[in-house]
Amino acid sequence: MRIVISANRSPQTLPRLDGARRSHLPRISSSVSADFTQAVASPRGERKSNRSIIELLVLYRSAMIDIVSAMRHMVLIGCVKTKAAHRCQCEVLYQSDLFKKSLRFARSLNPDSIFVLSAKYGLVPLDRTIDPYEETLNRKPVKQVREWAAQVISELEALSDLRRDRFTFLAAERYRRFLTPHLTHYEVPMQGLGIGKQLQFLKEHLK
Repeated sequence: MRIVISANRSPQTLPRLDGARRSHLPRISSSVSADFTQAVASPRGERKSNRSIIELLVLYRSAMIDIVSAMRHMVLIGCVKTKAAHRCQCEVLYQSDLFKKSLRFARSLNPDSIFVLSAKYGLVPLDRTIDPYEETLNRKPVKQVREWAAQVISELEALSDLRRDRFTFLAAERYRRFLTPHLTHYEVPMQGLGIGKQLQFLKEHLK
């Protein structure tokens, strides 16, 4: 990947990165770092002056900000057993405390979009109206889970860039196992936590 950097950008005009976006810089910076390292050395193999290096660092940071700013952020929440007894919008269908707190936490991240990973319907936007159901990936054989994941990946491809965008999973391992290998940038904030610990994590982050 070759990054085109504008020399007209000054340090004073650079936007600030929030903590979440800054944490993703190391994952996407390898190719830009190679370009920077090459630029620091002169054609004769001599080091550039400190001033030149500082100018290059400013441009390098600007390029990284451009990359991160172009990334879209999608949060994926796992469906839960406790549901309303009637047909309704996805965001109010799921009734458990875990889902409600996960949705609040997802919104606090200010993502570009939030979807539910439904065992029956696949990738579901919050405003979609669906019927209640009794279905979970936990009781499905691996083959069917793979087929479900293939459907979800197809739906994600139509809505996002799997290699460039960032995904946050608030879902059990069964729901993300065959999805994450297709994604370049993803995070699982509650990975390895039981239900009680997840609720504790969400409570602490929703204060």
